[in-house]
Amino acid sequence: MTTRVLVVDDEEKITYLLQQGLQVGLPDCSVDVARSGQEALRSLAGRSHDLIITDFHMPGTVDGLALVEAVRNWDAEVPVILMTGYGSEALRAKAKRFGVNHYLEKPFDLDHLLTIAGELLAGRRKVNGSCDSASSRR
Repeated sequence: MTTRVLVVDDEEKITYLLQQGLQVGLPDCSVDVARSGQEALRSLAGRSHDLIITDFHMPGTVDGLALVEAVRNWDAEVPVILMTGYGSEALRAKAKRFGVNHYLEKPFDLDHLLTIAGELLAGRRKVNGSCDSASSRR
């Protein structure tokens, strides 16, 4: 069975790195990419995903938390990882309230992300959508 992951980030280098890393690091993983929150919403309307990895700060009207809010309205159980280069305690707290499963500050180690993604996909995520602080910097 193929695992479907959606990666959302407006930076092409980030989406490419994550797409390649996830496909190599997680067996049977199919990765869809969206370059904006609006594009992600269109992708989510067309198919289900087992994991969503999204940047917080993106151009347009749909940032990472607006995307998470829409996702939670469609599927409260799909795991979400929120990435940001603009981390703060206030954002971390807000992400927790929105039901983000994991919060990563950029830059982060790809192996660390793969570990988190693997755990979430294996169903070992925290109860009640808790938001773990996991800022593993290179």
